[in-house]
Amino acid sequence: MTTPTDRNTYTEPAASVGGLARDLDDDLTAGRWTPTHLDRSLARYLVVATAGDGQLTAERL
Repeated sequence: MTTPTDRNTYTEPAASVGGLARDLDDDLTAGRWTPTHLDRSLARYLVVATAGDGQLTAERL
């Protein structure tokens, strides 16, 4: 399971986003993590912002 302490040890955030997403998906699948209200709200906003073409732009945020 990825813990907050583990996440703080990454030194290259942009390069590790894919790995962090996979870790989170693994934790979700295994039942070690469930999205909080904040997680769900942020995800909803991102989905709405990318609706239509899947592109996230500064104007949409």
